[in-house]
Amino acid sequence: MAYKVFDNLSEGTVTNTDSSTQKIILDSDGQTRVDLPDASYVSDANMTRDGMDLVLETPEGTVVVEGYFAAEPTPHLVSPDGTSLTPNLVESFIRGDSEYANLGSVTDASPVGAVQEISGEATVTRLDGTVEVAGIGTPIYQGDVVETNEEGAVNIMFIDQTTFAVSEDARLAIDEYVFDPATQSGTTNFSVLKGVFVFTSGLIGREDPDDVMIETPSGSIGIRGTIIAGDVDAGEITVIEGAIVLYDFAGNTLTLSNQYETAKFNLTDNTIDHVGELEATEVSAKFMSVSTVAADLFSTIEDSATEQQDNQAPETQDTGADGDKDASADTGDGNTETAALDDDIITSDDITGSSLDDVEDTVEDVVEASDDDGEETTEAGSGDEGEPEAPPPEPEAEVPFNITIDSLNFAENANGAAVARVTGNNTDMTNLVLAGTSANYYEFIREDDNSFLISLKPGVSLDAEDPYSLYITASNEGGAATVTQAVGLDVTNVDEAITYEGIAPNAAGVDNYFSGSENTVLTYDLSQEFHDPEGQITSYSFVGADPSHADLASVSLVDGILTLTLDGTITADDTFGFDVRADTGSGFIDQTFTFNIYGATTGVPVLATNNQTYSGNDAVITVAANNAEVFSNVDNSENTVNVSGNNAYIQTGGGDDTVTINAGSMNYHAYGDSGDDQFNISQALGKSYGGDGNDTFVVMNNTVQTDLENLGANVALHGGAGFDVIAFNTSGAVDFNNINAGFIEHIEAVNFENAMTNTIDLSYNDVINMTDGDNRLLLNLDDNDTLNFTNTSPNNFVQAQNTVEVDGENYNVFTDGTITLLVDVEANAVNGII
Repeated sequence: MAYKVFDNLSEGTVTNTDSSTQKIILDSDGQTRVDLPDASYVSDANMTRDGMDLVLETPEGTVVVEGYFAAEPTPHLVSPDGTSLTPNLVESFIRGDSEYANLGSVTDASPVGAVQEISGEATVTRLDGTVEVAGIGTPIYQGDVVETNEEGAVNIMFIDQTTFAVSEDARLAIDEYVFDPATQSGTTNFSVLKGVFVFTSGLIGREDPDDVMIETPSGSIGIRGTIIAGDVDAGEITVIEGAIVLYDFAGNTLTLSNQYETAKFNLTDNTIDHVGELEATEVSAKFMSVSTVAADLFSTIEDSATEQQDNQAPETQDTGADGDKDASADTGDGNTETAALDDDIITSDDITGSSLDDVEDTVEDVVEASDDDGEETTEAGSGDEGEPEAPPPEPEAEVPFNITIDSLNFAENANGAAVARVTGNNTDMTNLVLAGTSANYYEFIREDDNSFLISLKPGVSLDAEDPYSLYITASNEGGAATVTQAVGLDVTNVDEAITYEGIAPNAAGVDNYFSGSENTVLTYDLSQEFHDPEGQITSYSFVGADPSHADLASVSLVDGILTLTLDGTITADDTFGFDVRADTGSGFIDQTFTFNIYGATTGVPVLATNNQTYSGNDAVITVAANNAEVFSNVDNSENTVNVSGNNAYIQTGGGDDTVTINAGSMNYHAYGDSGDDQFNISQALGKSYGGDGNDTFVVMNNTVQTDLENLGANVALHGGAGFDVIAFNTSGAVDFNNINAGFIEHIEAVNFENAMTNTIDLSYNDVINMTDGDNRLLLNLDDNDTLNFTNTSPNNFVQAQNTVEVDGENYNVFTDGTITLLVDVEANAVNGII
């Protein structure tokens, strides 16, 4: 990727005249490197996206890399000292226009960890760009960026008991965090732009170093169950326990597996230099700032430092028969030098768990213990004249309050099972609180002053594939010290049965999704018809021979995707059946499907006579008579079907189609197929099925609302697969409690952005009945609207995130751990969940 740098934007193609800005224009000739003017653009830049351009802003100036996001391949941005902004690092730290934001956390509002300890100042930047001051207990989500100031330090505990502590002007991004409590395995990826860190593995990454990766501007680190420390600014990595693999940008690798073994990324020579094994005291001093928030991580270093100090202490000389030790040594010239006392040596015990101010005070105390010429000070009358006073014994280092968590094995779906025991240490009395949504599903009893048994609430069972998060906050007597921590659950998975869901209607006649006429091509993902919670299904196939019929031109079933094509000369109605087999590897599950064939009677796009069947590719099809069947057979196009007759059967093709149900139409069955379809409904006296794709059902008037509230089994709005929306173009009150369960299903969002005044009554059960299995509903409201939410569950809601941004709209996120509501921040009032 060749490039040109225009200082002060003096070229004619550049219009910005800001003298602090430099523009880099990329040329597509295969080069993969772009040079940045200063290292600060790697470590300190605020990264945003402007169209296809990358903008790097620092206090010293701005660099715009034109066409960065359109470049193939995406180049590395290299500073003069050799550190690089790789494409992965840019993706990790970029924040800006919501059009380009990675909204992965919107689909999963569950935290992946929480701040356990903090010292000084630290912030968390969410995916939408909002910045939150960090404190103990602040939730951490995938995609967050955690930053500290120069004196700040923060330690994060993740749900698999991984900890990540950073300090010294650090910038850490949580790129990916996937953890399966059932198998106690997962994948984590982090990026650190600058600062120092200490990382301790949890359950993830015990075997495969590819399961945990830390990327830096100098290289990356694969971690195999370990404790490591890193100085990102220096490009230096140290193993404290375990083993790691280092990778640099030149393709070199180096494995470190000995305690305190250290290596440095040499960006000048494109090598990884083996530094050797550091002294424990060197490691302790190097990462002293992190120890203020992660004292327990330094227990190994402390033990090693103490052992080394003991082994290196000089032997003392006997002064005579009385056994007194001589505190000085003769140099041979008549002068006497005072020997250094062991008590004057500052070890890691002096600094662990202390603030930097405490360490400075300790140093001052040691200096004051000696006079200017290096001789030990004495106190008159304290002993033999000229003998130095024996130093006072060092006070024992205060061990900070901490907790021990024992995860207790239990089987999923075991009601009221005991899940963990928590014990407070180094205090007379421990207090415990279940944090976040944990109190909705767990309870605890105090066993003694410092021990608690946590169990599932009576009647609550837990699915190993989707466990309820457990967060606890423990404090010592008087609340002087607090620890907030996620608890990893030791749950045994129990195989659940595979069931047939029946998402697509499969009943002979006009209520059957599997239908067609001349030239119809029906494509459907049959795998979504089978609920397979354990992932046991290995393949799908037809039972026996492939389906056959005189009017069937071709058929295939590949990876669960069914494709049926009818020929172009169908003259009579008929049916044929076929069986689909789901193979579990240890057995089979069969399901029978029926396909209806309709003989074509007209190719005219206006059906004005009863009992006509249309099959064709016209852009606009009008149904003005009764008992009509319409098959719009063109995929990837925009067709419009206007329905005014009764008993109509409508099936659009795979394009983005519009179906308009006019007032007075009854007993219709409209199927959207695989495109992003829109149903404009002026009379809800029939059934509308979205099929695959992202579909929208528009409630055109208050009559439709009345139909939904008062009619029976012949009414349905069924989103199917995809992200499906109900949009209300009406004013007034909408009470979802009056709409029978099952009339509205598989809906992801409800839209009231209509510039009219609406009052929406929505209950907990309405959300469960209306949504897919993830029980997540997005509510688009404007400043005229009021939401009254009725929590018919005993569970309480918490605000999972301040705001998230979806398609340019901001939402507050509320969850009780079972259902999640994303509520438009523009709402006039929200009652019942705040």
